[in-house]
Amino acid sequence: MSVELVARSAPPYNHFTQIGDPVLRQRAVEVAADRVDSQEINDIVEQMVNVLRHYDCVGVAAPQLGVPLRMLVMEFREDKRERFLPEIYEQRKMSTLPLAVFINPEMEIISEIRHTHLEGCMSVRGFSAEVARYDRVRISGIGKLGTPSDMLLEGWNARIAQHEMDHLNGIIYVDRMDVSSFNCVTWQKINAAGGRIMLQPLHKLCRGHHRYICTSLATPQSFRKWYQQLWTTKRTNLPPYDHFTQIGDPVLRDKAAEVPADYVNSKEIHAIIDQMVNVLRKYDCVGIAAPQIGISLRIIAMEFKPSIRKELPESTYKARQMSELPLTVLINPQLAVTDYIKHKHPEGCMSVRGFSAEVERYAAVKLTGLDREGSATELELSGWNARIAQHEMEHLDGKLYTDHMDRSTFMCTCWETVNTKSGRVEIPFYK
Repeated sequence: MSVELVARSAPPYNHFTQIGDPVLRQRAVEVAADRVDSQEINDIVEQMVNVLRHYDCVGVAAPQLGVPLRMLVMEFREDKRERFLPEIYEQRKMSTLPLAVFINPEMEIISEIRHTHLEGCMSVRGFSAEVARYDRVRISGIGKLGTPSDMLLEGWNARIAQHEMDHLNGIIYVDRMDVSSFNCVTWQKINAAGGRIMLQPLHKLCRGHHRYICTSLATPQSFRKWYQQLWTTKRTNLPPYDHFTQIGDPVLRDKAAEVPADYVNSKEIHAIIDQMVNVLRKYDCVGIAAPQIGISLRIIAMEFKPSIRKELPESTYKARQMSELPLTVLINPQLAVTDYIKHKHPEGCMSVRGFSAEVERYAAVKLTGLDREGSATELELSGWNARIAQHEMEHLDGKLYTDHMDRSTFMCTCWETVNTKSGRVEIPFYK
């Protein structure tokens, strides 16, 4: 069931506002008794139901449409059953939930048993993660459109209720997620298409694509044979990519292998480094690790150009202790902290495209390793350049900034544009 919507750039929106919008982080207020049956509230309810069905999702809370009121809508239609394998449908305890609309809902936990499953949110479009939720809850409140004032929910429907109730309290599932499971749901499609797809908030996301190569160095496989697989003439959108692979790709969660001494100055490693630098500069960013282009080797490249200073307010440049860093390539790098004072600043990652969060990093570090020609090199870094080094080193150990970010600051960097343009915003994964 799909409902066509007319674009709206003011609440209640006809799209889902994205994480970063302050309305998603405040506690929604109760609807006053004399407003419950007003035309205003009825119109908001109608809008919520229309958006729910247009996007073919299972729950909407009023703050997701920019309205800070304690109102939610849920529906799990019978026709959704055919979209899941029978064993998944049963394992997640899914069942039909007729349209339910609650004003000023309250929730009671009935069972302390919790189950962990993948969960997504239309206000964090294109991502999912595992979240533990209670198995049984009771939700009560003022029912609308034939909804009873009290409902006992179990399994997946209990999960929907908890998710939507969280929204009414300024909580988003990323606050509760297992960070190691956070993933871009289309990472396989992005790689298969050479990065040439968009994250489109008003369109359905594609699934069902499969990975065509393992980019991790398997223990039984020789290094030479692995290289041969990478450099075959029949390659089609295989590593090393000319785009950034996205969170969810297993290569970003593996501990990268050291480059064997005999290969440090080889044409193959030089080719990988050249590709890393090309991608670094094509996307106009400041750092890249080999796993980000699908190569599980311990190689990083960093560059902070003088031109970046012109793009930032001088106050920001100084507060973040930014400074020029010439192109630096390190093979098999090691990092030592030289100043344990930590600073907290917003940080992004090209492998979590379109988002940022505040992250604490040490003030100064020392990097040692081999340069492009295989000569030993040492580098003392402080301020923003030390942050870049720590970020890239984490990639080599299978970590991302989302693992230790301040979750309350995680945001879609274009949430305001999403609202201004009524959701018609595309986040590209290529350039």
